[in-house]
Amino acid sequence: MTTSADTNALSFSLPVDNCYGADLMIEHVLQSSEAKKIVIEALIGQGANEHYSPNLLESSVVYAADKSKDRPPVLVEFSSAVDKNYLLRVLRHCDEIFSAYGALPVVLVTAIDQCSRQVLNKATKNKSKPFLFKLPCYPWANQCFILSKESISSHIDKIPLDPVVALGSFFMEQKQLLAEHTHHDDPTIQQLYYIAEPIIQKQVTEHSRISHLLRVINEIELRCGKAIRMLDDDADYSNAKKRTIDLLKEGMAFIRTCKRQCISNPSSPMLEPPTSASRDSSDPSSGNSLPESSSLQQNISRELLSSINDHTTIDENTTN
Repeated sequence: MTTSADTNALSFSLPVDNCYGADLMIEHVLQSSEAKKIVIEALIGQGANEHYSPNLLESSVVYAADKSKDRPPVLVEFSSAVDKNYLLRVLRHCDEIFSAYGALPVVLVTAIDQCSRQVLNKATKNKSKPFLFKLPCYPWANQCFILSKESISSHIDKIPLDPVVALGSFFMEQKQLLAEHTHHDDPTIQQLYYIAEPIIQKQVTEHSRISHLLRVINEIELRCGKAIRMLDDDADYSNAKKRTIDLLKEGMAFIRTCKRQCISNPSSPMLEPPTSASRDSSDPSSGNSLPESSSLQQNISRELLSSINDHTTIDENTTN
């Protein structure tokens, strides 16, 4: 019998565009006590998990133990592609860890999409950890293991999945819906989806905010362009016409700047709109609006206010 909780679990969704391979989500998952337990018990042994705590090293995670030489640091690396150049980066991290902790780390490298043939040819099967390949690592690491599609291929159909195989499969399959995952009923896979949920929801909220802002900017940009075309086609109010076009063009320039900023760096603060107060005060003959009797001005005002009010209503409904 399928319960409502089971249905909710199967419908849980991760945004495929920015979940897998995203440093933020990987760090969030690996810093969880559940993921730490999976890695430490596989690489160090049963009962060792409680002695380790997670630390960040760039986009990698280091599990460091208390002051005991019997428990080496554990470096966990994830990459869409693992090749010689990537392993040189891992080597640098190992050197940093040795400087910080006085011990060489045990390394787990997960190839999310592919592991180069050059690296696989250097790796060997590991008898005690059959779902991992072992890579020669003297003198830069204590041990180095590779988790890849090739290493788990003969273990991916064993039910339930070994927790390390499940961890690798979670990133490698890159399924947006839990229900779409090959092993959606595996308890470890389900647990990893739930661990990832908070950080993914935060990304979705931020993405929605930026998307809405861009829609508003696009609409106002279209309205300003329409206003400029209307003024260009109108022969009346020639003095106010040039001033109005200039103001609208300034607004268009600012809107485009904000638009580029939102796309390239959505976390940065928005720019302040340009001011022409000093220029207006020095030129009393030019105002910020057309004469009150202008039907053209009233049409433009209605168009712009309607646009802004429409989007404000949408935003309020979304918030509520």
